[in-house]
Amino acid sequence: MTAAPAAGEAPQAARSEIQKEVHMMNFKLSVLAFAVLVAFGCAFAPCAAEAEASGFFGGEENRADGSDNEKLGEEFTYIFFSYSLSWYDPRMPITIKQVDDKYILAVGDDGRRRDEGNQEKTFEIADEDVMEIRLALDECNVRAWNGFYESDPYALDGYAYSMDVAFADGGVSKSHGSNRSPKGFGKFRDKMFTVIDKYCSLK
Repeated sequence: MTAAPAAGEAPQAARSEIQKEVHMMNFKLSVLAFAVLVAFGCAFAPCAAEAEASGFFGGEENRADGSDNEKLGEEFTYIFFSYSLSWYDPRMPITIKQVDDKYILAVGDDGRRRDEGNQEKTFEIADEDVMEIRLALDECNVRAWNGFYESDPYALDGYAYSMDVAFADGGVSKSHGSNRSPKGFGKFRDKMFTVIDKYCSLK
């Protein structure tokens, strides 16, 4: 004959069964929630990729051909640039000025050249060349040159440059160097003369 359960054993067993059922229900709900999240993620991924490509999330804009469009360079309205290897160097100072939607290059005498009678010459710069200059301003961090005024007192001869830039956002960069120059100057100088020499020889 089986003995009857002691008092209190039945309620305890019932509580154990209830706890098991609760744990199982929580487990099933967790599995269901995970499955819903996975399904939602798979459905949303193509839309998210398209939105990101279009710049919806504030990311980098892309060109129509899919290439990176982040580097648009520094927009500018005016550049004065003078560079010489000596006092009698034949290079002339140049200016690039924005006029309406065009950029005009002006090459003229600064009064120090020995060959008198040189008249200022002007050229309209092509859009792709303007972009090259904008990229050079950005890549060489010309904005950070503002306030650079240094010279080498021990150099008897060498090079000198002067440069003023007015940016489209109102910022400026004014600098001057004699046998000393800021970081990136050589790269910017070479890029400038590569572009300018397309329109006139400064040599």
